Amino acid sequence: MFVSCDRIEDGYAVLVSDDETVYTLPLHSLPFDVREGDTLVAHISNGCLTVLGRDDEQRKSRQERILSMFEKLKEKRNKPQ
Repeated sequence: MFVSCDRIEDGYAVLVSDDETVYTLPLHSLPFDVREGDTLVAHISNGCLTVLGRDDEQRKSRQERILSMFEKLKEKRNKPQ
């Protein structure tokens, strides 16, 4: 499964899954530095989320999809009616 790092606050990473479940993990418990906007590969076992790694390809793909949606919204807004 993938989770995105929504934000970092007070030493915690706030991660959001594709089904919009929010996980808050201490930064020191993660195996590497995490930045806001990172897409991470994770696994849930017995209700515990384990972050396995960063997926830069998935992050780029998600960014492109979001930018495309944003451009479509701008075009729709600027279209004369």
